[in-house]
Amino acid sequence: MDTQSIPGNAIDCVNAREAVPLTFTAVDGLAFAAQKGKLGGPSSKSFMVGDVGPLLELRHLFTDGRLPPLESILASMSSHTVDLFAALKQSQQRLWTCPATKRIGFIRTTNSEDDASNSYNFGTAAQRAAAEAGFSKLVASQLVAAILEMVDNIYLHSTLPESGLAAFDARPGYFEFAVLDRGIGILRSLQQSAEYARLSDHGDALQMALTDGCSRFGPNTNHGHGFRPLFIGLSNLNGALRFRTGDHALTIDGRDPISIPWTKMAKPNISGFLAFVSCQTHARKRSR
Repeated sequence: MDTQSIPGNAIDCVNAREAVPLTFTAVDGLAFAAQKGKLGGPSSKSFMVGDVGPLLELRHLFTDGRLPPLESILASMSSHTVDLFAALKQSQQRLWTCPATKRIGFIRTTNSEDDASNSYNFGTAAQRAAAEAGFSKLVASQLVAAILEMVDNIYLHSTLPESGLAAFDARPGYFEFAVLDRGIGILRSLQQSAEYARLSDHGDALQMALTDGCSRFGPNTNHGHGFRPLFIGLSNLNGALRFRTGDHALTIDGRDPISIPWTKMAKPNISGFLAFVSCQTHARKRSR
């Protein structure tokens, strides 16, 4: 992997420790260790960042106050994630696409009048990147439609639209994206509807939210269909999906996300709602 050292004293902090890829499994392990007060020490591992999804969840947990500074955890990043990480540190940066490669970018939601044009430009950049990575124009447009639908959900359901972030990363044969916010989360959102007021479990709420037609506005309201274009777009692709809210995660892996069983797992608590999706045009070994 083409790596670049993390700026600052990170290498000093992780000196003599084993560096391993940063996967979602690794992120879960770090969060559980931190929750138990067992994170750190001379035998702790350090991590190399390749995919954007695990990095953004790790960053989210850090901002929640659940992890130490990322420089003490990360040993190295691939060049494209270094650029993304640096741009995210600029709080005034609302819309960004890597000027050198155009293959990675993000948008922050702000609930301002500029958001509509920013979303359009972000979607255009993401669709172009997916197409150049080898996805058909139809699949690229379906994936971007799903991203923008989930961005719209931040405004509709999170109650904290200024906390939203969406990002994409494209490489030959591979495309991933993330949409996340720090709002009230899926459970509290659904509880606002009389239909789902009795829900009390974050995992059950996640499963309900991914069901077509389910939203805090209730059934038969023309809401709650945001995940359908995502699942359609991933049909016949080797896709991996991860959704996080509260103390649960729900994951889906495979070529048919509509029918493949979902896996729900208890996790350390996290704020808001996070959705991560990766897909590929060919077989690629993944470590989750």
